Amino acid sequence: MDKEQISLQVYSARNFKPYENIFRFLSEQGMQNVELFEVEAFDETKDLLEKYDLTAKSSHIGFDTLKNTNEIISSLKKLNVKHAIIPCPTGKPGGKFEAIFEKNEEEWNDFGKELSNYVKVFEDHGMTLGYHNHAFEFNKLPSGKMPLECILDHNENLKYEIDLGWVVAGKADPIFWIKKYASRIIACHIKDFSSTDKDLISHDSQCAIGDGFIDWKSALEEVKKTNCEVFALEHDDPKDYKEYVSKSLNFYKFLIMPPAYYKYGDDGAFSFYANVVQKVPESKIILYHFEKLSGYSFSTQIVEKLVKNFPKQIVGLKDSTYNLYE
Repeated sequence: MDKEQISLQVYSARNFKPYENIFRFLSEQGMQNVELFEVEAFDETKDLLEKYDLTAKSSHIGFDTLKNTNEIISSLKKLNVKHAIIPCPTGKPGGKFEAIFEKNEEEWNDFGKELSNYVKVFEDHGMTLGYHNHAFEFNKLPSGKMPLECILDHNENLKYEIDLGWVVAGKADPIFWIKKYASRIIACHIKDFSSTDKDLISHDSQCAIGDGFIDWKSALEEVKKTNCEVFALEHDDPKDYKEYVSKSLNFYKFLIMPPAYYKYGDDGAFSFYANVVQKVPESKIILYHFEKLSGYSFSTQIVEKLVKNFPKQIVGLKDSTYNLYE
């Protein structure tokens, strides 16, 4: 996946305002799209999107804003937002966030029905309305149903933004839920966790994509089979959003040294990298020249051949031998 296909849920950088600096940084990183939140509070958003050549295909909006449907739709249309996404149910002011998910099956169904009532209104304006999951929607109800099913199953036109990280935190199988709602997925959140030993509900357990344990290759390959239009990075509370974004954008980039302990020439090295590309075609590979450790020395000819045959995958070279061009 190229970085141009990846967005950031701007909520991840909310503690690092002003937004102009954030949008400038994302544009400099090669991003072309962002996912917004609370658009009604973003008086400057339209100008910033235009200034930094960014689009916003999707935005989170509070469930309460649906009461003022015309107003929120007007705000979204001004920004050319296509997908309006409800991130969670509404809770009592000042209450704990987790408490808003403490519902019985009837209450979850009522929430799903009410949300579904607004779908047609958004469709009439050329937009979609969807729901974004947290981990709590995978706490099985006494009937055996999941709250997520109670939300989504009342209207087949209610779309779904699957947060793959929160699915894992909810001890559910991302592949199963991607397949179950494949026709409904219009966006996904890419969120990773550093270790299975940590409390995954805690924001402190989150990390840059690729630094954690989630199998992104399998999950994203399955998502790509759907109509997903937005692949948004999200970290709920990064200590440094720039480091988080930079690392996460390179989660398919690998520094790969040729196999050690085997004798081979340029043909063997070429076959090795060709096999990597065949198995992981979306990978970005940095060739690692370290003859003392691997026993193989790259020639300029093999480097040129690899770049010529795999221009999208071979993106750089690290030389730790200092004799590559001797």
